[in-house]
Amino acid sequence: LDDADWTPNPDETVPTDWEARMSNGSGGYTYGSLQDLIGKVTGTNQVTIELAKDVTLSSPISVAGNKNIGIEGKDHTISFAASALDTAFEVAASSKGTSLTVNNVHFVQTGETSQGHAICVREATENVNVAADGCTFENLYSGIYYGHVEKGSGSLSITGSTFENTKY
Repeated sequence: LDDADWTPNPDETVPTDWEARMSNGSGGYTYGSLQDLIGKVTGTNQVTIELAKDVTLSSPISVAGNKNIGIEGKDHTISFAASALDTAFEVAASSKGTSLTVNNVHFVQTGETSQGHAICVREATENVNVAADGCTFENLYSGIYYGHVEKGSGSLSITGSTFENTKY
């Protein structure tokens, strides 16, 4: 998006420290932190969240069950220190029916050694689908960790992505 596309409408409430936006379904957008916007997603229709700037995490972003979330990174960076948290995005254990698609995000673990995950799907999930396209995974133990599937199926797709100083 060019800068003109990011200009809020006069009737939109926009916090001063917003990191991202998502469509509000009425022709406008809801603005906020990446964590807050993901928390506002309801239902299984895909909701796309667009990053407006680089994001530094102090806690993992939790993606709950029965959500279908797309992240358009616009080549922005999501960084975190693995000494404080082990992942950027987390799909909780026993989650069901979750889809997370991440495009064009540069994930960076800022600690001195390669550790942590950009996306972590915890154990015993059901029908969890994760896709990453055009991402860079830097200084991590793994780009995406996918725990075992309890029932049903799940999928993992990584395309057009780069791994730098990342073990798996």
